[in-house]
Amino acid sequence: MHLLHTLDLAILRQINLAWANPFFDRLMPIVSDPNFFRWPILIAAVLFLLFGGFRGRVFVFLILLAVGVGDGVIVEHGKKWVRRARPNEAIAGLRMPSRQGLKESQVLPHPGRRSFPSGHTCNNVALAVVACAVYGLRRAWWLWLWAALMGYSRVYLAAHYPTDVFFSALFSAAYTLALLALARLAWNHWTPRRWRAAHPDLLPLWGKAA
Repeated sequence: MHLLHTLDLAILRQINLAWANPFFDRLMPIVSDPNFFRWPILIAAVLFLLFGGFRGRVFVFLILLAVGVGDGVIVEHGKKWVRRARPNEAIAGLRMPSRQGLKESQVLPHPGRRSFPSGHTCNNVALAVVACAVYGLRRAWWLWLWAALMGYSRVYLAAHYPTDVFFSALFSAAYTLALLALARLAWNHWTPRRWRAAHPDLLPLWGKAA
């Protein structure tokens, strides 16, 4: 455990301090800011619902399910259970770029203890998993690059440790796949046969519908 913590801090300082640059100081706060993407996400959801056909509506439903259950229940309760302080609240001297400027972290006497799991990482890995399940890896692979960039940004901004991001990604992939398996089970057993006949490959990750 001590070796893992030492490696965690070394990678954190490498990304946050040694690899810092003005371009990333501007880019990473935007990548990590959900408010910046609020309208694009809403517009994309409407377009999927209106013009994406049945598959597009299923995609939006599954994303809402994965993020709702993941972020609203699993991640929220996970933070309360683990209670790990964020690096920018527990380590002095880290860089904290933001859209308002650059600050230096200070050790807080009462940190928020919400470092693990990373909600940003979980939500974006969930998006990549669901997109690959609904549209196939060949059409959705690039979302894994986006999820990786999101995870990198959380370490770059000193909001999370590298292990927070790594294990959050595994955690999210596991619970999202479990939710998709339940959705597939419901699709095979509780939907009209004509729906399944019309959409036999709705979730390519699991093959043809039963």
